[in-house]
Amino acid sequence: MNDCVTSKTMQTAISQIEANPHSYMAQNNFSAELEKQQPSTQLTIIKDLLKKHPDHPWLMQQYAFALSNNGDHLLAVKMWSGWIMGCPGQYDIQSGLCAALTPLPPKQQADILKDLLQSHPNSLFLQKTLAVAYADAKNYHESIQLLTKCLQKCDGDAQKAKFEDYLATLYQATGNFEQYRMILERTLVRDPSNPKAKLRLCKLLISTGDLDTSITICLE
Repeated sequence: MNDCVTSKTMQTAISQIEANPHSYMAQNNFSAELEKQQPSTQLTIIKDLLKKHPDHPWLMQQYAFALSNNGDHLLAVKMWSGWIMGCPGQYDIQSGLCAALTPLPPKQQADILKDLLQSHPNSLFLQKTLAVAYADAKNYHESIQLLTKCLQKCDGDAQKAKFEDYLATLYQATGNFEQYRMILERTLVRDPSNPKAKLRLCKLLISTGDLDTSITICLE
């Protein structure tokens, strides 16, 4: 048992993980209880568990999350970056990397992502994340350019919709309403019932005085 923990439910969750770290139910219970602890306590608990189960993948990921919670964002990013080099398409690892990157300045995020892209130049996830970092750094031209390239590689309507949605946001933010309208219309050709694209286009048309077209689209 961990001496720094007073909660009986946390102690029980630790015991379950110690007994079977591969159990999905034990992992869920442990994660729920760990979130209730102070960041420093989280880190201590995970370190103690790793002494008994060194290099356990799930526990190592919890360690990376705990590092972020304690403000050690760079070490957390380093860990997630190492994992994404081996599994660039794994959702849990992608989410972990994003969470670790978020507290860092956008330019620093972009530098890290550019390094990762050298090893995985075709990763749409890394390219999209880099595009977001560029936009956060107010480097809209680079962001739009990268997202446009990503759209050409997208496989499937759902994936295209996500990239087009963010690209539309960038065109709107930069005042490029011609491209903004083109993206929205393209989205609606593929998915006529897309509520977000429809609402955006209606608002744009109203702002330009094209009320008749706006009403027609809204009523479709």
